[in-house]
Amino acid sequence: MIDRVVENWLTRANERQYQFPFCQVLIAKGFRIFHLSSHGPQEQGKDIIALDKRARPIGFQLKTGDIDLSALRKIHGELNELVEVPIQFPGFPRRPHHRSVLVTNGMLNDPARQTLSNYVQGWESRGFPRLQVELKDSLLRDFVDLHGKYLPSQLSDVVQLLRFYTRDGLAPRPRAEFAGFVANNVLRAGLSSVPTFLRSPSDGKYLMRPGWQHSICRFLQHGLLWSRSLRRRLAATSGLRRCVGR
Repeated sequence: MIDRVVENWLTRANERQYQFPFCQVLIAKGFRIFHLSSHGPQEQGKDIIALDKRARPIGFQLKTGDIDLSALRKIHGELNELVEVPIQFPGFPRRPHHRSVLVTNGMLNDPARQTLSNYVQGWESRGFPRLQVELKDSLLRDFVDLHGKYLPSQLSDVVQLLRFYTRDGLAPRPRAEFAGFVANNVLRAGLSSVPTFLRSPSDGKYLMRPGWQHSICRFLQHGLLWSRSLRRRLAATSGLRRCVGR
């Protein structure tokens, strides 16, 4: 069920929409993000500039949907810039070459794959590192492994999430219902300590600042109507006792 929900979101997202979740995946893998592009003409083929765990520079170009031969030819210039133009960013180590990755939430068909292989051979013959390609299947696996850990596991909560997801957005959000959903699922993560989904699975470092409890408290206090039972559950939770007890 969770896999299908994440896949449905991923296949509908454009590169701007999955850029931040993808950065969270990179951080969880030990990458250090230096720059996110605004997807303008000055990006030099690099939507994300980062250092990997071994402090090697790497640039990512994000695309949306399946890439056929026609689409590949349209982005050939961007790929040339991705691979050939050195990364230039204040404070970033200056090196003649860097690793490059083409990322898309779609697939690469056979003619495009063969043509891209020819491009890669040409770059390698001139001393550039091999271009890596990350497609929908590996993206989906990474997103489910990282983000799927804190998505609802109970059927009733999954149904509730889908209802929120499929709303047309014209009417005001049902605040009390949404707040109850968030509180119910956050409680299951264990509020007495920083939930596991806020930590990197590789080294335990924070993916978000540890001031998350303050943000949740502000959310709970922001004019929401609570049932007495929900308030009692929250009041019994370490870290939130003071923010709901008054």
